[in-house]
Amino acid sequence: GNRHMTALEAYVHEMWHAATKYAVDSGDAAISAQMRLIRQIKNDFITNTTAEELAQHMREPDVTYAQSIIDYFASDVGIHEFVAYSQTNEAVMKRLQSMRVGKVEEEHPNLASKLVAYSRKLLDLVLIKVDKVPNNVDGYTAMQQLVVGIAKANNRALEAKRETVIQHMLKP
Repeated sequence: GNRHMTALEAYVHEMWHAATKYAVDSGDAAISAQMRLIRQIKNDFITNTTAEELAQHMREPDVTYAQSIIDYFASDVGIHEFVAYSQTNEAVMKRLQSMRVGKVEEEHPNLASKLVAYSRKLLDLVLIKVDKVPNNVDGYTAMQQLVVGIAKANNRALEAKRETVIQHMLKP
């Protein structure tokens, strides 16, 4: 559990987690190419971010916590953790937004914009792959894992937090 996360953030975090893990395990060429692009951003972030720089994007700057996030990404933790954090952790998102992309002619003004585009494309590829193979046991099993992962994420989010954010959102 992460003391810095709301229930909704925890849910979205786990959803990205499940989708990216599915992508990694899929062995699909287009998905692998997309993952390489995302890995480059992760490496860029780790190489060019100090704890102080990350901490300044926090509502309550905490250099120790910032360093633990950077170390976590730098450890052999899966790429899915980086994607999940980058889509839900405010400080990580803001830091990525502050990081300019090297080439001037690049369509994305910063790494956050680039990562969002890459992640969306990744999600599209995952959904296309899942769509294409409804009768294929592997595809079905993989999608089942994705759905189960998201269901577990929902449960974890609700268990971890007593907040009623998600219940309120789901009320008609």
